[in-house]
Amino acid sequence: MEPAERELVLAHLRIRYRGERAYFDDTLAALYQGMQDEGFLEDTLVVLWTDHGEQQYERQHWGHAFELYTEEVGALALFWHRDIQPRSWIEPTSHIDIAPTILQWFDLPIPSEVTGYPAGEAPFDRPIYQDTVGRVGPLIRVNRGDLSMHYDYPAGSLEVYDTAADPSQSTDLYDPFDPDHTSLWELTDAYADELEPLVQEYQRGEAAR
Repeated sequence: MEPAERELVLAHLRIRYRGERAYFDDTLAALYQGMQDEGFLEDTLVVLWTDHGEQQYERQHWGHAFELYTEEVGALALFWHRDIQPRSWIEPTSHIDIAPTILQWFDLPIPSEVTGYPAGEAPFDRPIYQDTVGRVGPLIRVNRGDLSMHYDYPAGSLEVYDTAADPSQSTDLYDPFDPDHTSLWELTDAYADELEPLVQEYQRGEAAR
């Protein structure tokens, strides 16, 4: 795609995104007003969250399920209740933290099988795992602290990024002799072993189509 053509497509996508956001905002406002009118918000915790982001040609793709860089896997969650004091948390977290955050809000015990943490209470070096079979095969990303390792399962390639110094993840730092990278690989390799049966099941399903 020529640069001028690509910019035209991007401009078109951004207009569509602005339209989608406006539509969602209007729909959500109407929903809230309806709940308010019916009295449902008097004792209700409202939770909204997104599942993933979208790539807009940052890495030569449109959409998602191509890779596990931040533009595709970045998400957000929002909690609203009349008695919640405004605050925000922008450090690394995960969807598995939504349930314990809700349980803590209601002063309910967090069962041992719940592996997440209430928002803001996870250790900084807690591993956070992401994976997808996506459009190009199984991919795994493991984040711990400021380091993020990307594992291309079919190709067997590894990349490591310092997400604090390089939030766009443009400079691959992978060094097989770096002990921090070795430690990340041990986590990644163990996670890949856990996913192996699921990958095989998926591949069998694709072959049967």
